[in-house]
Order: sequence, then C-alpha cells, then structure tokens
Amino acid sequence: MLCCIPIVSSVLAIAAIVLGAQGRGAAARGTASNSGVATGGLVIGIIALVLGLAAAGLALLGLVQGDGAA
Repeated sequence: MLCCIPIVSSVLAIAAIVLGAQGRGAAARGTASNSGVATGGLVIGIIALVLGLAAAGLALLGLVQGDGAA
C-alpha cells in the first residue's frame, strides 16, 4: 500500500521479511503454529520491497532525465 513512498515501503518491507523469516523459523521449531501467516508475510514483504525499489528507480529516472520544461 505504501509502495509509492519508497523509503517507508522499503523499511516496512524489510521488517516484514525479517518477521516472516522469524515466524517460519518458530513454526519449524514447533514453538508456533502460524506457518501460513509467516509465509504470507514473507511473500508480501518481498513483493513490497520489489515494488518500493521499482518506484524509487522510476522516480530517480524521472529526476535524472527530466522533460526539459522549466
């Protein structure tokens, strides 16, 4: 949802990836039963990171190229 704000989305995506990985680890050890939710968080975090980096790249490309109009 925040992929249009690259800095915010990247920070939140990294947090989702880390927490999803921790959740999957806990489910694998048997201390949690939320393997599906953890996998979902991990996948959505990866997608959000890709979208955030793509938005940042497109924004930088737009700034570098510009349109020449003042």
